[in-house]
Amino acid sequence: MSSVLSTISLLAGLLALVRSTWERRAANRLPIVDLLRDRFSSPQFSPILIGFATGTIVVLGPFGLSLGLGWVQPHPVGDITGNALFLGLTTILIKMVWAAIEELIFRGALLPQLSKLTNGLVGLAVSSLLFTWGHLERQGARAPDILSLLVFGLDGAGFGIAYLATRNLWMPTIWHAAKNIWVWLLFSESTLQLTRGIFQASYSGPPLWVGASNQAGLLDVVVSFVTVALLATIYRRQLVQGVEWIKSQ
Repeated sequence: MSSVLSTISLLAGLLALVRSTWERRAANRLPIVDLLRDRFSSPQFSPILIGFATGTIVVLGPFGLSLGLGWVQPHPVGDITGNALFLGLTTILIKMVWAAIEELIFRGALLPQLSKLTNGLVGLAVSSLLFTWGHLERQGARAPDILSLLVFGLDGAGFGIAYLATRNLWMPTIWHAAKNIWVWLLFSESTLQLTRGIFQASYSGPPLWVGASNQAGLLDVVVSFVTVALLATIYRRQLVQGVEWIKSQ
């Protein structure tokens, strides 16, 4: 069942990307370039800074709380060699590019297409659900449990709210990338990594609260929920306008 849902997510995202690209076809133009220009237009310092801050908070918040309570113990992975530094910087670049690709698909293409069929709020909800389903392709010990799926859903909602509020993909992309990079640095457990991060964490606290290797805990859910709720509150006026604006994209 999980593989079916992840396949549906992938197909829906790719179809939305194709349609969004096709809508921009014109003589002597590359529609995918026009789509990228539309979605990543006018980078501004404030949204990028807020994106980095939110991506940092949703990882360092639960980690710091667990560390203070003695529920998690970070262990340095070893000396940083020249080769490890090169692989680490390459890993960061890969994670940034991958975050941009995912945001282009799920927020830059899928969210607008769904909003045209329904409305902006339904488009936000369904695109967040499909984004969550996309993580069901992970198998074995990495297969997400219920709490991890809740965090992915909150991530999708937060990224969508950031896009609707700012009308470009810079904030959600930086948020997305920052979160993935911090997870890799602190836990050395993530996808698309060429080398280990700075630490390897071991867990001794209640599994329900701290989670486990490759899994979220209730602390992650709470911090992610509060972060997304605060973002929606701060940008409530822009969000209301964005819900209407997205239907024209």
